[in-house]
Amino acid sequence: MDNQGNLYLSGFVKLLLTIVILGTLSCQLPGKDTTPPYLYDQEAVLIYNPDLGQIPLPNNLLNPIRLAQLGVEVPGFDFQTTAMELPFYDDEATNLAAELGYNVEKDSELTAFLKRRMNLLDGFFTGFTLSIPFNALLDMSTLVAYEADENNDNADVATFFFLDITDPENPVVKNPEEYFLLSNPTQASQAPYQLVLKNKPQSSILPENFSPGYSYLVVLTSTEAQPLKDDQSRRIKADAAFFAHGRKNPLHC
Repeated sequence: MDNQGNLYLSGFVKLLLTIVILGTLSCQLPGKDTTPPYLYDQEAVLIYNPDLGQIPLPNNLLNPIRLAQLGVEVPGFDFQTTAMELPFYDDEATNLAAELGYNVEKDSELTAFLKRRMNLLDGFFTGFTLSIPFNALLDMSTLVAYEADENNDNADVATFFFLDITDPENPVVKNPEEYFLLSNPTQASQAPYQLVLKNKPQSSILPENFSPGYSYLVVLTSTEAQPLKDDQSRRIKADAAFFAHGRKNPLHC
């Protein structure tokens, strides 16, 4: 898949987060001093917009080395560090967001401190909660988890895929009975609304962490034939950044 890459997590865990949603690609990317590719109040979008403070996490694009390997060239940036790049929102960042028309809440001192400390690591810790932001509530009946056994699978209707790809030649399907998928677990009254994945408990009442030394792949798809929809029956689209980061060749604008 075009979006593949590796993300190193602290504790020597690798987690790969890939979001594949079909649509159109514009050369203009969402981000600082640019206009978002969609009007978030008019279309249903899986959000990747750092200025809005919303990106899917964990995310292999937050590791500069992995970002360089994806072939994305950004003028003025040199992806040669080995630390994380989790964004945090201080006065300067929230003021910039306000100038771009976004209402972004400033991080608390504790949150900013924790993000700065995590940015000293080379990846996410094993208990990190996978979360994917949307500007609309999902119609969960259209979020069909992929499942397979030795004889059958539901790939023709699935819109959500979760696999263990530690051995890329022999991927292992994580079937739905192994994890929870929760839409808007915090009961947010306005966007962004998070889709959250947690492993189901095994030896305790707490969700299992991701396994040290393992690599995982998460894919969402939304096509005309098999759309992922919001609660207003609109097909989910993706922010343009997903398509840019999924290119095999460098993107030159």
